[in-house]
Amino acid sequence: MTTTTRVCTLALILAFSAAAAVAEPSAPVSSPAADGGRTPVVPDRLQVRQAVLGMAEPDLRSLFLACDRASRQSLLSLDEATVCVAASDVLVARSFGGDYGALLAWWRGAIAAAR
Repeated sequence: MTTTTRVCTLALILAFSAAAAVAEPSAPVSSPAADGGRTPVVPDRLQVRQAVLGMAEPDLRSLFLACDRASRQSLLSLDEATVCVAASDVLVARSFGGDYGALLAWWRGAIAAAR
C-alpha cells in the first residue's frame, strides 16, 4: 500500500468517526484541556456502533476492508480502532449471521480480488 492510499484509508475511517460523533452527540467526555491535555478523549463506542448499524452493506464492507488495510500498515489510533471494531461486529452479525468463518472466507476472497 502506498503512503497516499494509507492516508486516504485513514481519512475514510476518521471521517466516519467524526461524522458519527456529530450525528449523535454523546454524554460529555472528559476534556483534554481540563487536565492539561493528559487525558485522551475516548470515542463513545455505542454512538459509533449506532452509526455503523445505519450503514448500507456495501459501505460497511468497504469500511471493513479499509480497516484491514490500515491495520496492516501500523497500529490504529483509538478512534480508528473503535470504528473498525464496530464495523467488524456489525458486519459479521448482519451479513454473515454471526459466522466468523463465513466472514473470513469473504475477506479472503475480497483480498484476492483486490490483488
